[in-house]
Amino acid sequence: MRIGFNFMGEDFIADIEYYVNHGPIRGRYYGPPEDCYPSEPAEWDIESICLYPYDHPTHPGFEATGELLRYLANHFSDAIEEHIWETMNDFY
Repeated sequence: MRIGFNFMGEDFIADIEYYVNHGPIRGRYYGPPEDCYPSEPAEWDIESICLYPYDHPTHPGFEATGELLRYLANHFSDAIEEHIWETMNDFY
């Protein structure tokens, strides 16, 4: 998944590689109460995040590690969740 973002006043493209442990589960909120259950979000692990300058996306990327990786993983968690829902939608 590739996504553009601004970090410390500079524009970057993040190339995010992640592995889906289990996909999202759509909740059921109708029918008898014993047949209802809440939605569950997807669970995933980030394998890598590589950063590229926005204006030169073919330059060699910088692989985020340590605190930067943790920060970016947290920053992109909503976008990853949305991407998983969009790509898994074909299976529902």
